[in-house]
Amino acid sequence: MYKTIESNMVFGPFEEADIFEIEKSNVNQMIGSHIRTVEFIMRKEGRHQEEQILFIEAKSSTPQKQISTMRYDEFITEISEKFIQSFEIYHALKYNRYHTDVNMGEHLMRQEWDKVHIKFVLIIHGHKKEWLSPLREALMKNMGIHLKIWKSTVVVLNDEMAKRRKLISETI
Repeated sequence: MYKTIESNMVFGPFEEADIFEIEKSNVNQMIGSHIRTVEFIMRKEGRHQEEQILFIEAKSSTPQKQISTMRYDEFITEISEKFIQSFEIYHALKYNRYHTDVNMGEHLMRQEWDKVHIKFVLIIHGHKKEWLSPLREALMKNMGIHLKIWKSTVVVLNDEMAKRRKLISETI
């Protein structure tokens, strides 16, 4: 079983076959330090038994737009880039663009894309529920074309919501 700690949250336990620790992968290191990636990618069954691929990014805080618009916009761009670049790396690996041992869970590697829902999930430890929707809207606006082409969605959760969805088991 897979467990990891990110931003004071314990993620898991999950089946190893459903996980790819892209941030710690040798491919991420091989491509270069200018690449931004999420913490990990996972395959999960949704509430209605639909298959989902989740690109998980964890944060312990976010900038507030009313305090610094520039820092807030940079944050939205950074998270969007992490989601999109992780998505691209995942596909490059899945289609053998890099011939290296990637240590990707077998379920992720064999996932059929015509039957999956793609979700980009930002989880923020200790965030108030009313702060989540504006972040989601900003990310969706910034990632608009990508979301439309791939019929994917953005989900922004706090730690309590992530716990109810069984993405995290506890906070530290």
